[in-house]
Amino acid sequence: MSSVSTDEVRQSIATTENVVSLEQIIIDAGKIACELFDQREAFLVDEKSPGQFVSEADRRIETFLRTQLKQRFGDRPVVGEELGGKYDGDGWVIDPIDGTSNFLCGLPLWSISIAYMEQGEPVLGAVYAPLIDTLAAACIGQGIRKDRTPFTRNDSRNPVPTFSVGENTIWQRENILRTLEQLRGDGFEIVRLRSASLSLAMAGLGQLDGFVERHLKIWDIAAGWLLCLEGGLKVNVEEHRGHERSIWTGVGEA
Repeated sequence: MSSVSTDEVRQSIATTENVVSLEQIIIDAGKIACELFDQREAFLVDEKSPGQFVSEADRRIETFLRTQLKQRFGDRPVVGEELGGKYDGDGWVIDPIDGTSNFLCGLPLWSISIAYMEQGEPVLGAVYAPLIDTLAAACIGQGIRKDRTPFTRNDSRNPVPTFSVGENTIWQRENILRTLEQLRGDGFEIVRLRSASLSLAMAGLGQLDGFVERHLKIWDIAAGWLLCLEGGLKVNVEEHRGHERSIWTGVGEA
């Protein structure tokens, strides 16, 4: 991939051409991730916090993504879940494996997530779950893409209305249970994929009717946030102290 200047990136980041480039980068990262998935038992695993794991696979994929993004889009700010960086509302945000526990257990429900932020909002992004062959991408104002082609989301509910609900140790259990009760009262079946990025991508593509989780990091939601917006869903993002965010997306009001 050829390099471009920072000035060119500033002028052209949210374009269809750049979506196509981002799709290729994330597909290439997915190939590496699948190779690492087959070797997962050999990796050292650290526990970041209760129930939150990071493996050497996360670090390798994020390093690859940082290199490719710099080569294609120039020297821009980057923050990633594993290698850090400073996030001030502009630049790339990366989650190399969202759903690391699924990955380490041999489950296919994990994804790679990349987004470019401008003034705190996503303008370019992609989510790729290679083991279930799901690729979604978008740039602001140009609609959602599925498997590298333009895609139109069905506005109606699924035959079995289904909402994905995330779960983490910061979101208090009683509040999670209250959310589940409300959604079931509204007629939704509930699934938990243990990957916010993948849940949001599936909502944007119409495979789910919505997603909700509180107290996430920006890399968990950035690309999926954009995919849901460009898929035509309502999205409500709330910022908390410590740069945590809560997200709700669906066809109606939160």
